[in-house]
Amino acid sequence: MIFVGDIAHPFPQPPIWDQNRWPWATGQSMIANLEGSLKRDVGNNFKSRKLFNHVSIINALVSSKIKAVSLANNHIMDMPGALVDTCASLRARKIQFTGAGENLRDAAAPAKITHAGNTYLFLGLGWETIQCKPADEHKSGVNPLRPIALLHTVKYWRTTLPSAVLVLLLHWNYEMELYPQPADRQLAMAAIDAGADAIIGHHPHRVGGIELYKDKPIAYSLGNWWMPQGVYCRGRLRFGDESLLQLALEWNHGDEPLCHWFRYVRETHELTYVDSERLTGSPRIKELTPFSGMSHDNYKHWFKKHRIKRKILPIYYDYRHRYRNIIKDNFVHIRHLVITALVRSGLKN
Repeated sequence: MIFVGDIAHPFPQPPIWDQNRWPWATGQSMIANLEGSLKRDVGNNFKSRKLFNHVSIINALVSSKIKAVSLANNHIMDMPGALVDTCASLRARKIQFTGAGENLRDAAAPAKITHAGNTYLFLGLGWETIQCKPADEHKSGVNPLRPIALLHTVKYWRTTLPSAVLVLLLHWNYEMELYPQPADRQLAMAAIDAGADAIIGHHPHRVGGIELYKDKPIAYSLGNWWMPQGVYCRGRLRFGDESLLQLALEWNHGDEPLCHWFRYVRETHELTYVDSERLTGSPRIKELTPFSGMSHDNYKHWFKKHRIKRKILPIYYDYRHRYRNIIKDNFVHIRHLVITALVRSGLKN
């Protein structure tokens, strides 16, 4: 099974993904994060700070054997009313999805596929602090990433389907942050203790580190997979060069993960294969995960010293610090409103 990162496809022509040249067997199932709803008429949306997927992406998903997608992200609700059509289109093409829906019950429902004789359950959840709009009993939106509820959910599915392989697809952390928040790292390990078999992270738009905890993978960020730069937001949506390295993580329950590396070329919007390596022997993963094996207490101090995002952004130290984290959430929300207002003013000019 192959896990890839964020997909946002702006063009009316499908992307050129020559999966016949990819280094894995053509029979492998793929799992991705669909970073934006499906749209046929994109109109003036290139002028806004919104992300979407042109409906032409759907054929590429099918031909690439993408069997399930997470919709739990901060852009799936960018296009009013599009979530319903997106879910219907995915159902029609037999692509499973999780993480967003017409209400909280739908959003929290797992995607379920069979692969190599195992039943896999995927649960998608998105962090409200990074503008993932939560669903509730009467409102559409994203399955919210709330730590205590998450751990209860993991225990529920582990008890209900004890033989299933349970994978969490989590949209978390700050954009372009290389290292996981201490609270996120702590939560990921707690989720494995509760019964999860793998943690796959998205949102930072760059590949992050990977740890094995109790022989189970925690991929803190897979980065982008297909998000053409210089197109959205009047061509202003670009990321640093660190975003150009892409990772397709191959993992089947009980096997050692493999890392398939690709590179995105801004000028031509090509995705080119670089090489493949085992996770445990990967120099790139070792470089991305210098904190591997640290205790939680040591990691808190290490992260404070080495984190990338430092511009008036709080550190989340412990997922159990509920009230402290609420205060930090409110601060980040206000910060986002201010930045959004400044950006919109710039776009108008």
